[in-house]
Amino acid sequence: MSLLVNNFEERLKQLALPAVEIKVAIAFLTAGGLSWLPEELPQDVDFIVGIDLGITTPDALKLLQSKGAGVHVFQEKGKLFHPKAIYIRSGDDETLIVGSNNLTGSGISSNHEMSIEITRDDNNESIFVTTQVLDWVQLAKYRAVLDCLMESLIN
Repeated sequence: MSLLVNNFEERLKQLALPAVEIKVAIAFLTAGGLSWLPEELPQDVDFIVGIDLGITTPDALKLLQSKGAGVHVFQEKGKLFHPKAIYIRSGDDETLIVGSNNLTGSGISSNHEMSIEITRDDNNESIFVTTQVLDWVQLAKYRAVLDCLMESLIN
């Protein structure tokens, strides 16, 4: 387990380059917050994104879709979608990053943010935590409002 304070964007780039799977549940997303993604995405990439408060931008959603990522917009009346969890798998290595960083240009590079990087390891409880987060992300994906809402955001 390690603390990410000043090197968030660079660490995401290191983890994403060899990745075979990326799962993201994030409150706010802009195109500037996607600079860490490799040019060619792995086949298994899913983003669940909040659109509350008007911070998430249509160009970020379009960019992800154009790269072949699964993009799911989550909105529930009266409740703010506010998670910040990134799961990245590269072969047998699994990493979960949870913290305050949104995926915006300033959220990954210049804001004062703090996140924890957890590596899945058979010798600690991170297996349990990682599995719970992945289950939650999968549930959120199924609850995501996508069809009309996604089309109206992009167009």
